[in-house]
Amino acid sequence: MTVEPIVAAPALADRYPQASRPRDLAGAPWARHSLLARHDVMTFRGPRGEQEEIAVAVRAEANTGDGVRALLLAGVGFGALPEHLIAEDLQRGALVRVCPEWIWKQITLCAVLPSAKTRPKRVTLFLAALKEALVSAGVPGG
Repeated sequence: MTVEPIVAAPALADRYPQASRPRDLAGAPWARHSLLARHDVMTFRGPRGEQEEIAVAVRAEANTGDGVRALLLAGVGFGALPEHLIAEDLQRGALVRVCPEWIWKQITLCAVLPSAKTRPKRVTLFLAALKEALVSAGVPGG
């Protein structure tokens, strides 16, 4: 399981010091993945399960997670990406969490598999490689 927190470059986040919940970012510039629905409303979940829906001013889009990450690092806007994609950026201070108790979404990865007796070796090898990649990326429960 991983979450997608709200993040921004420090210089941009500093311009919104009052932001403690998503509605404080209404009208702020955002960067997002181009595959997201074309409406400019995002729904965030708070620490007690509450939800806030805000209109976002999309300043830029990219068609890959790495592209969105580059936009965020350049200070183009606020955004939400899976934690494992931005963990190093958060650790070194290139990105900061904004409204830290709020997330855009939580992602749980599940797999439906044949029984262990009939499971092909390639499936077992794939699952081992996937687990290793998730662990090395710092995904909780990886």
